Amino acid sequence: MTVTLIIGGASGIGGRGHPPAARTWPPGDHIYGATKWAVTGLAENARLMVTHDGIGVTLIAPGRVGTGFWDNHAGGPPDVDMLPAEKVGEAIVWALTQPAGVDVNTMIVRPVGQPV
Repeated sequence: MTVTLIIGGASGIGGRGHPPAARTWPPGDHIYGATKWAVTGLAENARLMVTHDGIGVTLIAPGRVGTGFWDNHAGGPPDVDMLPAEKVGEAIVWALTQPAGVDVNTMIVRPVGQPV
């Protein structure tokens, strides 16, 4: 059994959605990065709590994703490459369809060339 924690969408902290800031974030963006790091810690602690029961926990950390979030965003979508939401979905399906005994813990999915 796999429990999946999907981080994505439109929290809009700082107006940027959710890049994979659980690993790195731009200088001066301390609060935003700290909240993403907290989610990473929560996922790892959940994994430690249930792994002995044969349950996997997967944290999906998407980078820039072209979603409806940008429809109401001031200034519209950024002029950068974004992943189609379907590609993030394919990554989630991949994580969920691994053979028994395989636990994909953290997956960062971002468009090629996204620096952070």
